[in-house]
Amino acid sequence: MNEEELRQIIKKAKSGDQVSREKVLSHFRSFVLNVASRITHRFLTWSDDESSIGLNALNKAIDHYDEKMGKHFLSYSYLLISRELIDFFRKERKFNHLSLEEGRPIDGEGEEGETSPYEWEEALRRHQWEEGRAELIQEILLYESELEKYHLSFHELPDISPKHKDTRQNCFKLAQTFATSPELVEKLRKKRRLPIADLARYSGTPTKTIEKNRKYILAVIILLLHPDLERLKEYIRKGGDET
Repeated sequence: MNEEELRQIIKKAKSGDQVSREKVLSHFRSFVLNVASRITHRFLTWSDDESSIGLNALNKAIDHYDEKMGKHFLSYSYLLISRELIDFFRKERKFNHLSLEEGRPIDGEGEEGETSPYEWEEALRRHQWEEGRAELIQEILLYESELEKYHLSFHELPDISPKHKDTRQNCFKLAQTFATSPELVEKLRKKRRLPIADLARYSGTPTKTIEKNRKYILAVIILLLHPDLERLKEYIRKGGDET
C-alpha cells in the first residue's frame, strides 16, 4: 500500500466505509503487535489485552488522523497506541516508570500527598529518557515499514552495510546527491527500485560501484527522504561515520 493508496483508504474509512477501515486494520496488524511488544518489553500475541488495546488505538487513529498535523499516519498511530497502553498500565497499576501517583513521603517525612524535589527531578529524568527512547522506537518502526515498500528489511541493514568507513561515507554522499534530484526521486518512488544507471550519470560514479552497494545506498536514500526520521538521520550522520 503506497502513500496515495493509504491516504485514500483512510479518507474512505473516516467517511464510514467499513470495508476500507477493515483494510487499514488488517494491513497494519503486524505493526500494532510490534509496537505493543516493544512498549511492553515482552513478546505479545493477539490473545493479550495489550494487543487488543493497540488495535483499538489504531482504529481511533483512523478517525482522528489529519494530514495537516504534519505527521505520517504510522507516527500518529504509534503515539495513540503508546498513550492507550500507558493509560492501561496506570489503571492496572503496572505502569511504574513514574512513581508520582501515590505521593508517599520519604522515610516518614512530609505530609500525605507530597513528593520531594528529588522525586520530581528523578521522575522527570526518567520520563524524558523514556520519551526519547519511545520516539526512537517509533522512528525505527516507521523506517521498517518504509523499507518494506522497497523490498528491504531493517534487520538486514548490518549485513548490507559496507565494512569500510570510506565506502560507507561515499555511499552516504551518493545518497545525499540522489536526494537532491527531484527527477531521480520521482523515478525511485514510481518504480520502487534504485535507478542505478541514472544515478551513475548524475553523480559520475561507475555503475559497478553503485550496483555493489545498491541496497545500502537505497536504504540511506529512503531514510534521508522521510520527514519523520530525524533521530535516525542524526545517528547516520554521527554514528554512521558521516563527518
